[in-house]
Amino acid sequence: YYRELSLKETFKQLMGTSTFVGGTLLTLAPAAALGQIFAYMGVTRSITSFFTNNIDSKVVVILLVFAILFIAGMFVQTTPMIVILGPILFNVLQPYGIDSVQFGIIMVLALSIAFCTPPLATNLFVSSSMTGIAMDKIVIPMIPFMIGLAVALFAVAFVPQIIYLPMQIFGGGA
Repeated sequence: YYRELSLKETFKQLMGTSTFVGGTLLTLAPAAALGQIFAYMGVTRSITSFFTNNIDSKVVVILLVFAILFIAGMFVQTTPMIVILGPILFNVLQPYGIDSVQFGIIMVLALSIAFCTPPLATNLFVSSSMTGIAMDKIVIPMIPFMIGLAVALFAVAFVPQIIYLPMQIFGGGA
């Protein structure tokens, strides 16, 4: 591949990348603005106090957060959901002993499952259009992977030591 990338091809790739980044920023900007509005209006404090005042069980709160992420993730792209719901739900889970690393993994896993789930199932449509394989032929082979994601989600949520196991085995960390 030596000297195969010409100046013209480099410019073409940069234009394609900038279009993709611009589109991504167009979805992030409103999400970030909405997050700031929520913070300014005290929505985060209100939701956190609602959960902490009304629910004593860590398990129930985690399952409710799963449901919120799952339902929201079925209808909205993953990145805006992280920007909008991340600060709110992290503040909800923090009093129950969930740290930021655990929460981040929970959020990504839950939204990954939701992104492949109907009614929108965006990842399924992308897979189908990229491969030319019909949607019904993709769904059945995908089920074991979805089960694996769900098992990982529950393992990370309810056995948080699993997150830090590699650091304990191989050393590292702060």
